[in-house]
Amino acid sequence: MIGVAHEVGRTQIAAGSLHHTLVLESSVRWRAEVREFDGAPLVLMWATPADGSGPEAVEDVLRAETADGRITRLRWYYFCPDVLSEIGARLDVPVRTHSHIV
Repeated sequence: MIGVAHEVGRTQIAAGSLHHTLVLESSVRWRAEVREFDGAPLVLMWATPADGSGPEAVEDVLRAETADGRITRLRWYYFCPDVLSEIGARLDVPVRTHSHIV
């Protein structure tokens, strides 16, 4: 996760970022969509507040690197408000940004 965490290997990623996003997160309902951005695929993570308090918006973007048909690197941009804002503007999609304290 850019600027926040660095996980290496299938076990760390499954127990860390993927588990948090897909299992523990209960305040939103997620939907993933692949879009092309500057000639490369991005995964847009659309979130809808579970309590109905807001509209669906992109809250995260994942960029995957592959080799030999396998994912070799995933980059999450959840805590990168500038990146999310630029991608949202260029793809004409609504975004909700987050920040972190270092």
